[in-house]
Amino acid sequence: MEPSRVRRPAISILYVDDEPAFLDIMKISLERSGECSVTTVQNAPDALRTLSERPYDAIISDYQMPEMDGITFLNAVREQFGNIPFILFTGRGREEVVIDAINSGANFYLQKGSDMKAQVAELSTKVRYAVTRRQVEKDLIESEERYRNVVEDQTEFICRFLPDGTHSFVNEAYCRYFGLKREEIIGSLFRPAIPPEDKRGVGRLIASLTREHPYGTIDQRIIMPDGSIRWQRWVDRAIFDQHGTLVEYQSVGRDITELKEAEEALKESEEKYRAVFENTGTAMVVIEENRIISLANSEFTRLSGYSRDEIEGKKCWTEFVVPEDLERMTAQHELRRKHHEKALTHYEFQFVTKSGDIRTIYLSIGMIPGTKKSISSLQDITLWKKTQEDLIGSEERFRQLFTRMPSGVAIYEAVDDGRDFIIRDFNTAAESIEHVRKEDIIGKKVTEVFPGVKEFGIFSVFQRVWKTGTAEFYPDTIYRDAHDAGSWRENWTYRLPTGEIVAIYNDITDRKHGEENLKERERFLSTLISNLPGFAYRCRNDRDWTMEYISEGCRDLTGYAPDDFIGNATLTFNDIILPDYRELLWNHWQEVLEQHQVFELEYPIITRDGKTRWVWERGRGVYSEDNELLFLEGFITDITQRKEAEEAIRKAHRQMHLLTGITRHDILNSSWPRKDISI
Repeated sequence: MEPSRVRRPAISILYVDDEPAFLDIMKISLERSGECSVTTVQNAPDALRTLSERPYDAIISDYQMPEMDGITFLNAVREQFGNIPFILFTGRGREEVVIDAINSGANFYLQKGSDMKAQVAELSTKVRYAVTRRQVEKDLIESEERYRNVVEDQTEFICRFLPDGTHSFVNEAYCRYFGLKREEIIGSLFRPAIPPEDKRGVGRLIASLTREHPYGTIDQRIIMPDGSIRWQRWVDRAIFDQHGTLVEYQSVGRDITELKEAEEALKESEEKYRAVFENTGTAMVVIEENRIISLANSEFTRLSGYSRDEIEGKKCWTEFVVPEDLERMTAQHELRRKHHEKALTHYEFQFVTKSGDIRTIYLSIGMIPGTKKSISSLQDITLWKKTQEDLIGSEERFRQLFTRMPSGVAIYEAVDDGRDFIIRDFNTAAESIEHVRKEDIIGKKVTEVFPGVKEFGIFSVFQRVWKTGTAEFYPDTIYRDAHDAGSWRENWTYRLPTGEIVAIYNDITDRKHGEENLKERERFLSTLISNLPGFAYRCRNDRDWTMEYISEGCRDLTGYAPDDFIGNATLTFNDIILPDYRELLWNHWQEVLEQHQVFELEYPIITRDGKTRWVWERGRGVYSEDNELLFLEGFITDITQRKEAEEAIRKAHRQMHLLTGITRHDILNSSWPRKDISI
């Protein structure tokens, strides 16, 4: 069912005039369009009392009235009720009245005339304009506040400072990085300690920023309070007023120490380079002299949208560059191979992906010593640049983050003094979790859309967070209602500066089921192993047979606790094997492992109380996908009684042989090991 269309509320107007007949005519005329709802009052004192009882979107007032004129009334409104749109509509046309009205904060001044129809139209237009402008200003303030919260949550360091170096703004990440409080930095000439050679480069960059070229990027080192050196990358922007006068600088930075260390490692060894190449977290490629990309890491494939097979040995780097940047970069490519010391090592360009998207890239590039190959590190700074450019006032970035979050996110507004909450926003992940469409639930009460929310327990969390402003985590709990038979959820709730409540949550049903299945399987295996007539083990293939796991059954068989063997804590397993059999056992295991067969053997051990017991062992090697031996695992059981029975039989046959002279050599031959005797 489609939701009913919500009718836009009429603009509420308080009309003040000491002429009752004129009031009635204007009320009818203004309300005729259906856009306005007019309340009439005949004097200013009554109007002030009316304003104290309920809010209005706009005020229309006559100038000349008994008890209090329109200008005095306007001043009282501004003092008591703020910047409500105020239109002075009067028959007085003196210039001093107009000046007083504007100076006192009137939005418009309109003189009464003979053409009533035209005046009503003009008055309606001015009311709509003033109300709309006030709402836009209010929305802008809220948007700036919300975006400020986004800025404060950035991991990049953000600061603003005047031309003389005095800081006017720093975000929380900046303060946290340098270990200072905001009030210690703002208003001061705070400058981090910079090595002299880097300080000169920073000075040159700042001096080079002009109105035509206000941006600049630099990598520099910082000397931290503990004396350590950290690398940072800063994007600086000079801000000019409308007359071209420099008024402020804005800097956005991040710690790139790990990236710099990775680049240095590439210069030292190609083998080290290969490990960093794939795992650095930055898109990287190796470029041949003929411009072909010979090597690309997984981050580059993610950035470009092409697979490695589509890139390596087939594509030129020029295919990823917009035409506007191609000539400049081609010249650098040739210069780098002729005079590499003259070529740029860091610059920005526009990158074209497989889908046609344009990404802003910060390129770090250099030659591989002794070759004609160059290696490039490409850092996608598209969002970073966007943050810089829109730092003062855009909510779009917040919207993208909100929409694309993998967790469900819902924004609620409290109504009825927190007795319920209206759904104000719902992201894509939340729609998927709840199986609803955003457009079907926006503006509805949470208890209406999710009837099980109170029994679930999160509703009371909403109320507490709304009242106290203290964020809360609501751990994994089952949610149920008529449409949901039961799913596990976990929630984080906090309050925005606007007073709205934000819930971030995940459906963890699959994870919970997996945990329960794992616990049940572990319980089953533990019960099974504990009831076996012997013990299971996992060990390394070394001379000590170093145990990584051994089941409780070893206590009954050997007299030792499992912890005695784990990691060779008290003794090695090889210590309890009869010395004459240790080398034989080792050689037999190695033959089995070489052929990837199952190991099976009988041998004697010495128990904790010094007795000799015979055991039968069956095991195998466990290998990785690359056929690398990881460990040995198997089972060992006590066969002492069987061996004693066999010995008794052999002894009886020897006695029979002495008595009868019959040779029983082929019967129960006593040579060891006995592979033909089963158990």
